[in-house]
Amino acid sequence: MSDAQRAEHPLCDICRGRLFQPHPDTPKVKFSYACGHLYCKECILSFMREHPGSGCPQCALGFTTVQGDVSDNPEHVLGSLYAPMTTQDESDEILEDIVASSPALILGRRRLDLGKTLLANAQQEHDALLAEQQFNTNAAARLLHQLDVASNVYDDAIELNKKLAEELDSMRGDRERLEHELASMQD
Repeated sequence: MSDAQRAEHPLCDICRGRLFQPHPDTPKVKFSYACGHLYCKECILSFMREHPGSGCPQCALGFTTVQGDVSDNPEHVLGSLYAPMTTQDESDEILEDIVASSPALILGRRRLDLGKTLLANAQQEHDALLAEQQFNTNAAARLLHQLDVASNVYDDAIELNKKLAEELDSMRGDRERLEHELASMQD
């Protein structure tokens, strides 16, 4: 790593210690979802305990979750960055350069991935609701058809009942007339 690269090496925004050192004792690297500033895990957790609600120690931007919700819970507002614990190669320097030049890219990528996931979930819910709506529309159409058929059957039954009542009245009249004729013949 050249002197210029060492000068631009990512530093903890609290203790100014170098991050991403290729040895096992390197501090765990955390970054703020809200602004992308980098910290040693111990430094930022200590800062958040001592100064709750104060936001980023570098820019004072409030700590937010990936979804943008304000929170003081370190598990919800801080992300982890990992570097290999072996000797550095070209890919390590590229990673360091990317993080050093724009740690917000990581936040943007996470937000983009989260947005894609939320969009996919919303699309699945939308498709399920459309399928349910189609099912309900078909069921309602079947019920309306059954109601129409039942109404026609009911109207036919009422008409038949009227005809049968008229025939019954006619038969009663015929019976009374026959009984009257039979009674007059017996006299």
